[in-house]
Amino acid sequence: MNPLAFRGGEPADVLIRGAHAVDPREGLDRPLDVLVRSGEMAGLAEPGSAAAPEGTEVIEAAGRHLFPAFVDPHVHLRTPGQEHKEDLESGTRAAAAGGYGAVVAMPNTTPAVDSPSTLRALIDDARERAVVPTGFLAAVTRGLERRALTEMAELR
Repeated sequence: MNPLAFRGGEPADVLIRGAHAVDPREGLDRPLDVLVRSGEMAGLAEPGSAAAPEGTEVIEAAGRHLFPAFVDPHVHLRTPGQEHKEDLESGTRAAAAGGYGAVVAMPNTTPAVDSPSTLRALIDDARERAVVPTGFLAAVTRGLERRALTEMAELR
């Protein structure tokens, strides 16, 4: 089972023209045209040389940087119990707007994420509302009170 859940959607077909692409794992650090098909990087070309396949959105990105998506392993989505501050949709939309491709939410909610039923409910909710893959950390102690351990094997 994938520990990250989100509502998914139609993968994008995009040509990003002239962005300064940076990917240390791939040794990229220069301006390029980047073609994305079905949500996956499909090609790299010299700036201004790539043709957009029919139906592909074109983003003119000269003067901008393009990075692999970031992952934030410490977010406070405030759900359950504090949705008036933020919820799965608003928090994951903000993450996506900031270039984050995945987030992991902390368990300090009301109630705390300390039971398998609470965790399952969050995962189910993320499958309906989260716009980027979202994971959830479970509390080590019940109610975050540092007295009794949670059922960690069940929360795994």
